[in-house]
Amino acid sequence: MNEEYAAFETMMEHAIEAIRNKKKSSKQKQMMRAMQEYNTHSMIRRMQCYFGLRPAEDTDDEAEKLIWDSPGMVPTIPTIDVTNAVPYQFWREPVFVSIDIESNERCHTQITEIGVSTLDMLRLVGIPPGEKGEQWRSRIQSRHLRVKEYGHIVNHEFVAGCPGMFQFGESEWVLQQDLGDVVRLCLQLGDAMSRRLVLVGHSLSSDLKYLNQIGVDVEGFHDRVDTAEMFRMLRGEASVRSLGGVLVDLGMMGWYLHNAGNDARYTMEVLVASLLEVKNE
Repeated sequence: MNEEYAAFETMMEHAIEAIRNKKKSSKQKQMMRAMQEYNTHSMIRRMQCYFGLRPAEDTDDEAEKLIWDSPGMVPTIPTIDVTNAVPYQFWREPVFVSIDIESNERCHTQITEIGVSTLDMLRLVGIPPGEKGEQWRSRIQSRHLRVKEYGHIVNHEFVAGCPGMFQFGESEWVLQQDLGDVVRLCLQLGDAMSRRLVLVGHSLSSDLKYLNQIGVDVEGFHDRVDTAEMFRMLRGEASVRSLGGVLVDLGMMGWYLHNAGNDARYTMEVLVASLLEVKNE
């Protein structure tokens, strides 16, 4: 009987410890979620300042504190007339660089395409953004790199790949061994290196892993924006949408998605349109 009681007591101790660990794990998840929400909120407010939709705080503080809405609230965007230039200067005069990377769906170490789009805010000074930022979106510059050794690969099982359907210029062929160097040159942007570089991606974490895989360091970027998370918060939704889903919601046409060049371009267009579209609803 004593042995049975001891076994029962041990079992109960383990059960109590499991409950404690579960509560601790749940609390940690809640804290991580709260931190993610805070970071996304902060990111959106910075984007608004970059776009001249609101003023940045007048301070030289290196922490770059901005004017915040109440914690937990969806960031508001002041109503502006999109037929006129935005009311404030472009904070830090940024250059946005959007990236998208496609790989062989059966072997993710084989990177097949990389798309890069850039938007230099200094080229938009005095230009009205237009409806959903169409005047700004038309000034995005886009490139599409295809890896020569994997040119025959077309994904079709999990996504409908279309590497030959770049819609914003001519695709460029790159040898696998040169891919990292070519991408680094794409990201350097010449004299823009002295400017504030902001990396843009839709569900950016996966693209960062691919960049790391080819030895491309993104530490030179001063800021990052994930358009999937940004749009989720602007819409007050619980989960992120695909790039195609965001385009549909914004009433924008996206041709030949899962082409890296097109996706990088549309990701940049989503960044512009979502910030300008949501506030005018």
